[in-house]
Amino acid sequence: MAPLPKLLPWIARKAGISDATAADLWTQAARRAGLRAGATGGAESYRIALQYLQEMVIAATTSQENRLAA
Repeated sequence: MAPLPKLLPWIARKAGISDATAADLWTQAARRAGLRAGATGGAESYRIALQYLQEMVIAATTSQENRLAA
């Protein structure tokens, strides 16, 4: 598993999610990136994981906003 990015707490605060949720999303993103890149680790896998993380954080905050609006 890829180590947690140092900027993860900042991302969590900006998105309004907990650090634990951000860590869970990172774990999922790193796993998906490893499958796509063919191996865990490396710059390409890390870049892909960050892209997946961004998508997942946006989805998490969007669904959270939708729940609050309902």
